Amino acid sequence: MDMVNFETLALISILTTLTTECIKTFLNKADKSYVSNIIASIAAVVISGVICIAYPVIMQGASLTPQLVFRAVIMAFFGILCATLTFDKVVQALKKLKE
Repeated sequence: MDMVNFETLALISILTTLTTECIKTFLNKADKSYVSNIIASIAAVVISGVICIAYPVIMQGASLTPQLVFRAVIMAFFGILCATLTFDKVVQALKKLKE
């Protein structure tokens, strides 16, 4: 993995985690039930689509190619993994350290 893909994945996972936490906080205050993994999955797909497809096409004038779509799908998959696996584990570890 080259540095650009790593930076893109890091950006997607951070934005997905933050977006998921914002949505979860809003839903908790509204007393709504939710499944956090589904929220993280939807957020990862939307964010990776914006970063990997919309940004190059709109801002840089790139043409929509199968490579851009493939990269967005792969980044969405890895963004879902990062968002669903890492943040909950970090929070659990911090709570255990606090105890």
